[in-house]
Amino acid sequence: RKYGIGRFDKTVLKSRTKLSEEEQEARDKRREEIVRELMAARNTTEEIQSVVSKFGTDDDNDPISNPLSTLLEIAYNDAIVHVPVDRAYRLSRYRAGDAAIKPRLSRVKGEAWSKAKNKVEVNTLQMAQDVLALYATRE
Repeated sequence: RKYGIGRFDKTVLKSRTKLSEEEQEARDKRREEIVRELMAARNTTEEIQSVVSKFGTDDDNDPISNPLSTLLEIAYNDAIVHVPVDRAYRLSRYRAGDAAIKPRLSRVKGEAWSKAKNKVEVNTLQMAQDVLALYATRE
C-alpha cells in the first residue's frame, strides 16, 4: 500500500491529558480521598507511597483519579496516529476525483509535512495579526 493511506487497527484507552477545571478538582479530591482511606486503614508509608506513585499512570484504574479517553489507532507506514472517538467525524477518505491539481501526499513524520505545518501556523498567525490590526483601525 502507499504510505499516504491509513488503516484503522484498533481502539485504545489512554489517560486524558487535558482536563477541565471541574475534572481536575474531582481528580484531586478523589486522590486525597484515596490517601485518607489508606491512612485510616493504617497502611505503612511505603504502601501509601506506592499507591500515590501510580496516580496518573496506566496502573491507576480509578475512573475519577485517572479519566480515560477512547482513541482510534490509525496506522500508516511511517507513523501511528491516535484520533479521539468524539472527533472521528473529521476522518474521511481522500478522493481526488476530477481535481485539476492533485495534492502531493507526504509522510506524517517527514520533513515536507513539518514544513507544511509550520507554514500554515505562520500564515494563521499573520492572518490573526492582520484581523486585529483591522479591528484596531476601526475603533
